[in-house]
Amino acid sequence: MNRIRELRVANNLTQAELAKMVNVGQNTISNWENGRTEVDQKNLETLKTFFNVSSDYLLGFSENSQSTQPIVPDVVKEGYWAFNRVEFEDLSQYEIDKLAEFSLLIKTLRKQT
Repeated sequence: MNRIRELRVANNLTQAELAKMVNVGQNTISNWENGRTEVDQKNLETLKTFFNVSSDYLLGFSENSQSTQPIVPDVVKEGYWAFNRVEFEDLSQYEIDKLAEFSLLIKTLRKQT
């Protein structure tokens, strides 16, 4: 899947970093990028949400990368993937922004201890 590689590189991520963010092994990312295996539905949902692109774009069926998903601030991406995607699908952009602020507060408090 060249789109996965393109999106990963565009976001300055290594295969290992992307693998950690989407909770798969680095070999899985390599296999997807080199066309050795296909992305299953669960991982497709994870990747399209992570990169904020449509499934059709990710699969190469469309040149339109637009997604209807809210944009998750970088500060919460790592924590965001610790939860099931369903936990966030009905949150507004305002609520997601508040989660980002809360995440920053937690990181600040952690540094102080």
